[in-house]
Amino acid sequence: MRKNATRFVILGLLAEGPMTGYDIKKIIDIRFRYFWSESYGQIYPELKKLTKEGLLEHLPGEPDDGARQKKRYKITDEGKGAFAGWMSLPPEVERQRSEFLLKLYWAPWLSQRKISDFVGDFSRRHGKDLDILQRMESEMESIVDDHANHWWILRILRLGQRVNEVYLGWAKELLTEMEEREHD
Repeated sequence: MRKNATRFVILGLLAEGPMTGYDIKKIIDIRFRYFWSESYGQIYPELKKLTKEGLLEHLPGEPDDGARQKKRYKITDEGKGAFAGWMSLPPEVERQRSEFLLKLYWAPWLSQRKISDFVGDFSRRHGKDLDILQRMESEMESIVDDHANHWWILRILRLGQRVNEVYLGWAKELLTEMEEREHD
């Protein structure tokens, strides 16, 4: 049950309402961007498996440019049960991968200028992410939403902001320390 979180991301989103594979991907890319990702290559095969297992069912689609029907999926009662079972399990330990930090580990192989460039890029990325998360929170706070997860979404956005604030502070300290070392 734990090895394939993709299936539970899909089940959870479909528990909110019927949607297509494209809709699922779009929501993941927008809402989960800072803590989760899934590719179409993961989503579509999993939709097929979940349907075969009876956890999802197809709904009649809408015309797609007059040529094709979009496959819309709906979660079944069995799917809701599987999702509830997964939700009751403790979360797995997160694993972070950062090529940036990996390269800093071997920083003596790089020039101070190159390291400064990497840290500057890191800062710009996280500054941009912080700005986006702050705007998202502001927009979400202005929305009256009856969904039970609305309050939780705001908490996730705030955590994302704190993480980016920490990254920015760390990068600023690092650049200052590098400059001090260079003058010693």
